Formats: sequence, C-alpha cells, structure tokens
Amino acid sequence: MIKDSDIISLSQFNKESLLNGKKGIEREMLRLDKENSISQDSHKKYLGSALCNNYITTDFSEAQLEIVTMPYHEIGSLFTFLKDAHHFITHSISDEKLWPFSMPPDFSNEDNIPIAHYGTSNLALFKETYRNGLSKRYGKAMQAISGLHFNYSLSDEIWKYNLLETKDFDKKKNKEVVYFRAIRNISRMNWLILYLFGASPIFSKSFLSKPHDSDKYYSYMDSLYLPYATSLRMSDLGYQNFSQSNIKVSLNSLDSYIYDLYRATNVDDTNFNFQPKSSNYFQQLNTNQLQIEDEFYAVSRPKNSVVSDARITSKLKMFGVDYVELRSVDIDPFSSIGIEQSTAKFLEAFVMFCAFSPSPLLNNNDIEAIRKNDLLVAREGRKPDLELINNNQGIKLKTWAIQILESMELFFDVFDIDTKIYKERVENPENTISAKFLSSIMSSNMDLNEFAIDISNENKESFLRIKKEENKKWNMLEKEVIDSKAKQAKLEKNESIKFYQFLENYFNS
Repeated sequence: MIKDSDIISLSQFNKESLLNGKKGIEREMLRLDKENSISQDSHKKYLGSALCNNYITTDFSEAQLEIVTMPYHEIGSLFTFLKDAHHFITHSISDEKLWPFSMPPDFSNEDNIPIAHYGTSNLALFKETYRNGLSKRYGKAMQAISGLHFNYSLSDEIWKYNLLETKDFDKKKNKEVVYFRAIRNISRMNWLILYLFGASPIFSKSFLSKPHDSDKYYSYMDSLYLPYATSLRMSDLGYQNFSQSNIKVSLNSLDSYIYDLYRATNVDDTNFNFQPKSSNYFQQLNTNQLQIEDEFYAVSRPKNSVVSDARITSKLKMFGVDYVELRSVDIDPFSSIGIEQSTAKFLEAFVMFCAFSPSPLLNNNDIEAIRKNDLLVAREGRKPDLELINNNQGIKLKTWAIQILESMELFFDVFDIDTKIYKERVENPENTISAKFLSSIMSSNMDLNEFAIDISNENKESFLRIKKEENKKWNMLEKEVIDSKAKQAKLEKNESIKFYQFLENYFNS
C-alpha cells in the first residue's frame, strides 16, 4: 500500500507503459513589431479567433501569443506540431516577429501593453475582465512575462494497476495520490529546473515599476541583470511575487488543495477593493484574494482534461486529476520554437521520477524552504558553493543536484537521456542556458532589444524558407482559423443571459 514515504515499485511496468504518457506544451511569447503590439482585428484576420482557436490564442496581452499543442504520446510528434505551428504563424503575421525571450521587450510605460480582447460574448468578457483584474492587482509588466507550460499525463497502462493495493480498486483515487506525489516532489526540486533551464538572467530597465530598485542589479546598456541569476522570471521580480505570499494552498491531497483554492477565491481582500468605473465596466471579476483559481501562481498544478464551463475546483472534485502542468520553464532563446526536444525529454523523466519517488507530506517549514530555494536559485543559482535547504539542513546545490540526477538514472535509461550533459551543467555553471545567454548578450555589443530582434529575424527567416507544402499541419491550422471565427460569431449571436448572470452561474458551478 502506498504511503507518503514509500516509493512505488516500477517492476510491474514495462518500458512501453512508461513511455506512452500524453504530453503537451503551451508556449506564451510576445510578438514584436514597431509598437510591440498587434490589434485584435489583425489577430482575427491572420490567426482566427483568439477565443475559439484551439491551437493559437493570446495570453494576458493582445501582443502575447500563446501556442497550444495537442497532447501526444511521443515527443517527436509533439515537436513536429510545435514547429509546424511556428511555421504557420510566421507565414501568417506579415512583417511581425516572435519575441524570443521570457522577459518582455522595452516599453515606455505599461499603457503600451494592451490587454487581450476576445469579442463581445460573456465568455470573452469574462476573460478580458479577469485580465483587467490582473493588471490592477499586479501590474501589466509582470503579466507580460512569458514562459512554457509542460503538461504531462502518465500512460493509461499504469492506471490498470491497483497502485494503492486497496480492496476496492479506485482509478480516480490512484491518479490523485500519484499525481499529488509528483506535484509535491516537483515543488521540492523545482530549483533544479530553474538551474538547468532558466533563461532569464537579464531584463529591460523599463520592466521595473520602481526605478529605485535598480540599485539591486547590475547595469548593461538598457538592461539590468544579476551575474549568477538563472530565472528572474521565477524570482520575486516575477512569479514569486510577494503579493500572494499570504495565500496557502496545500499540496498534500486533492481535498485539501480544492478546499484551500476554493477558499482563496471566496475570501474578500481589502487590497483589491477597487470599484468599477461604471455599471457597464468591470475592473475585475471580484474583490477576493484570487479572482479565479487560475490566478494562483504555482510551479505545478493538477489539471483535469474534461471540457466544461465549470470552475477548476469543481472539475477536479467531480472528475479528479488527469495530468500535471509544470509551469516554471523559461523560453529558450537558443531555440527557434522556445524549447529543445532534449529539454522536453528531461522534463518527462523528471515528472516520472517525481511521481514514483518518496514524497512526504509538506508542512509550513517545508513550504518556506521550497520558496527560499527557488528564490535563491532564480537570483543566484550559479554562484559558487551556493547552499540550499534540504530536510532543515544546509546542502550545497552541486551536491544535491548530483544526488537527484543519479537517482534519476533509471528514468534516464527509459527515455534514452545522456546524464553527462546535465551533470556537466551542474559541475560547470558556465554551461547552463542562463550563463550562455548572458555571455552571448555581453559579447554582442548590442542592447537587449537589438539582440532579441536579431534572433527574431533569424528565426523568422528560417521559417520563411520552409515551403507551405512541407507543413503537414498547414491545412488543419488554416481550417482552425476559419472555424474559430465561425465559433466566435455563433457564440456572440446566441448569447442569452446578462454578464452578471454568467458570472453567478460560473461561480456556482
């Protein structure tokens, strides 16, 4: 029977059952043109409805493109789709380009970051109002940060086994226990992902809302940086924002997770008690700690794949956990599609390792240590002899990283991963993506924006050289553009209730 400190035996699974999980990637990025933005009408013309297109949409900003892959059983197919999607977009957006970094480009003020618009339907107004709320609560600049979400579900073969060894087999409970074991371990070891794949050690000076904070950083032309930083996107500058530090969401079970998240979306917060300008304009969905569950920034979240208008906590309660979403990966500036295939293979092995390794329940001290480790590695992960906290004791990052990589050997074998590459990054921090990125900028004699545009131009030209006939998904993506417009028009035409009723129905779902 699985206990919180036990490891699940892999002997009952063959290699095929482990490899056959479903994977998906969501990539958010900024399109860069002269104004750092693109109009909603332009998006609709070239890429369809941002509300209804299943593969190409927008995140917080109208200029922040989001590419969503289909779930795949095999990494190669996943990357073929991701490349095809980039190819299709590149041919569809005229002279615009894809911004290649996680941190946003230079902007004179936050008013230059347009909030995404989705049309006039209730669902569209819901999404736009939520984004309005985010901008008021945290500022537009933080919301303009982009990254990669790696979604992963274990093979259906695995759920045929009674992993809990209970008298009455319960597939839903099996999935809950294993996925939450994975999520706890991902949280414990997320610092390793930041160290190995962090790619945001530098950012534009315009990003700082408080210019006097610039004395905390080193200056390079129009930018600020930290010499040993790995992922400032995941630091207190970005998603480790202290405005949510008082929100505690348990990762010890699905019930406690749902309870805490539901409570945060139903408890009023006086810090967010700003009123709408008029009866026809909503500045946010509500004045609660979180407007909706999506607002809670976590490095990993349990997800359900059922398509439904119900809120996230309700879906999880009704249908359980279907997959894990890993959210702490930066956009790789050295990849034209934002991530290398080898990185995705490592993430797959990492999630599997986390799911099948001991995963004790987390207490408040553990959670505080996790936060400190992530913040420390995000800001100075490549610093020599850096120490982290593990089991209430100090441990050198290098020592712990090597221990984890050696413990992952079984999974590296399953996924045909060369351990030496990652051990080399641990032993020699200058070989990490963040170090190479910072070094490349410093030696380029270009400012950050110029360096980004140079990469963007190169990426665009490489995709433009590929003929449309070579893109096997072109027709499907083109059809999705047309279909998504029709779906949005139908949704707007058939709207039958007022927005406030729509909101009430959603929060009661």
